[in-house]
Amino acid sequence: MAEQPLISIVMSTFREVADAPKKDGIGSSLALAIESVRHQSYETWELHIVADHPPEEDLEAARHLVESLDDERIHFTNLPAWGGLDFPGFDAKIAGVEAARGELLAFLDADNEWKPRVLERAVEAFSGDDTLDLVYSDTLFRLHQREDLLPLRIFPLYQLFGPAVGESFVWRKPDWDSRARRQMERLNFIDTSDAVVRRESYDACGGLQRKDNLDWNLWKAMVAAGRDHFLRIPHVGTLYRTASLEQHRELMAVQWAEFLDLPFDLEDHRTRTKEDFVAHHREKHLAGSQP
Repeated sequence: MAEQPLISIVMSTFREVADAPKKDGIGSSLALAIESVRHQSYETWELHIVADHPPEEDLEAARHLVESLDDERIHFTNLPAWGGLDFPGFDAKIAGVEAARGELLAFLDADNEWKPRVLERAVEAFSGDDTLDLVYSDTLFRLHQREDLLPLRIFPLYQLFGPAVGESFVWRKPDWDSRARRQMERLNFIDTSDAVVRRESYDACGGLQRKDNLDWNLWKAMVAAGRDHFLRIPHVGTLYRTASLEQHRELMAVQWAEFLDLPFDLEDHRTRTKEDFVAHHREKHLAGSQP
């Protein structure tokens, strides 16, 4: 048996093995996500990978990938039924949490990756403060596929317009204070993969309950339950891979507009964000699977 883990990591997956060069899952987005966990400088963790009932070919590739790693800290299971398009990954995350044994809880989506010291920095923070409920970090956004933009980097102000042409960019989150807490009520700036949560605090607020905006509603539920001692650890912790940078650039811009008290139509933004989210997952998850 593996030693009792301090951190339990939940990773929901559907078709993140479909981009592998072969049908064995090796080299896929799922493989990269798993390796980013295995390369953590802090090693006392367990990883629960929960498949959301993908097509049989993808399920077998994911299972083969996990078995080939032969790591007793990694557990793989498949849900008996697909959770659906509107709230992808919700049922899988719930199943992963139910199996988790750690005092700390983290989520890493199967198409994202962590930098090597994410867990180490989180453990240091929680070890130094018994009242801490959640830590989060900054995020590097990068397209799944993009052309080499290096020649463009010679131009002045490239860092400002680079993301508009597909260059990766870092979203530096606000430090947690009373203003950030108020901002969180209107706009989520902590992605599911960015946070490590004290399990006791997660349970105290009821955990994941609302399927829409599941991470945002979890953070708001924690704040409402008085479990609002959050801490930003100022480093890039998550590599977030996406098919389009548009939604994330806009979200970052909305955050700055909120911070500077500039006028913007938040409800219109939320409507368009939901439409983009559904369209993204329809293209990503449903190609060649259930009708």
